[in-house]
Amino acid sequence: MGSFSTIGGGGITKLSELIIDANPDLAPTVGALAHLFEQNDVGDVAEFIDLLNEDALLAKCIDHSNLSVAKAASIFDNANLSAAKAASIADDANLTAAKAASIFDNANLSAAKAASIADNANLTEAKLQAILDNTNLTIQKGQEIVDAMSSPSKIGTGGRRGIIGDDWEDNKLASRDNAATVATALGKIYQSFRPEWTVEAGTVTAEGGNMKLTTEDAKVSCSSSVVTATFKSNQKSDNCGSSNMGILWDFICKDDSNKYTVYFQFESAEGSDDDFQLRKTVGGSESVIINSLWTVDLNWHEIKVTRDTSGNFELFLDGVSKGTVTDTDVTTSSYIKYREWGTAITCYVNDLEVF
Repeated sequence: MGSFSTIGGGGITKLSELIIDANPDLAPTVGALAHLFEQNDVGDVAEFIDLLNEDALLAKCIDHSNLSVAKAASIFDNANLSAAKAASIADDANLTAAKAASIFDNANLSAAKAASIADNANLTEAKLQAILDNTNLTIQKGQEIVDAMSSPSKIGTGGRRGIIGDDWEDNKLASRDNAATVATALGKIYQSFRPEWTVEAGTVTAEGGNMKLTTEDAKVSCSSSVVTATFKSNQKSDNCGSSNMGILWDFICKDDSNKYTVYFQFESAEGSDDDFQLRKTVGGSESVIINSLWTVDLNWHEIKVTRDTSGNFELFLDGVSKGTVTDTDVTTSSYIKYREWGTAITCYVNDLEVF
């Protein structure tokens, strides 16, 4: 460990010997203290930060050009620095949102630790938004941080990953409990949890922590402008039959005549193969663009579709790819819609995530 005698000229050799209030020469030496942080072991520095109550001074040091972003991130990630203290520092006016975003985006700060800091009461929502919305923080890293906070229990308090998320645990479709909608400035990372659903036809309810469609051609929708993302939800039915029955998920929909649809069919008896498809409707004309089969049962299944900026789709069932296609015919979206299709069956939906 190097000498710290440059700070206050007192021949200090341990961080624990630094006493801010007793050292009148220390206050103007933010650059020197930042340089000390850059040179010293991150564990010692983190422990020192956590013991010191001079958040404003520490924020200035962390924001100083003598302390690299990578080293600051390593300090923030150290077990010796509590998430509460790191959040308090990050929230200080002396630490710019740009520098904080650069620290959060660094590989030396794990997404999990960043999430713990971001989720702490010592970091105000306004400052967190400024950090997450900053160009110094990549969208991917911001998503990883939000994802590390992912938990249904945190819906409404800053948790669940995604642009849209719903678990129906409040057993409602409208006037939701613990709903959360964040500022437009954060829309590129996440937007709303437990959105408002509109029943367009038939009987649709929320009960038992699921959304339930129980009548022929039942339809329910929520607002969504997302066209490039991962779309995922869990779906099942409680019966199957001989003709025309299934659950359709319109996930990129300009209107009913221009949309993409996932079709999950229960027309065959259990144990038989049936259609699991990605379809598109353009100008009212429907076609199948990914065609696959699945073995029918009445268990929960994870349905997932990914779409990138080039219009490359991939369709998944329970994590297994069922095909890819490139299609760019529908480029805008207004809503997400679930539909029970054909002969009346009871279909269930849970754990919707769009991210």
